[in-house]
Amino acid sequence: MARAEAELSRQGVRTTVLTENGMRFDAGGHETWAPGASPPS
Repeated sequence: MARAEAELSRQGVRTTVLTENGMRFDAGGHETWAPGASPPS
C-alpha cells in the first residue's frame, strides 16, 4: 500500500483516496475492491 500511496503523492493525488474507496492490496500487491454491501441474490 505504501508504494501505491507514494505514487499517488508523486502525481499530486491525495493518498487517502484508496482507503476512501475501499481499495486494499493483497500480499502479492494486487488491488481488491471491497464494496460495503453485497447485492441481493
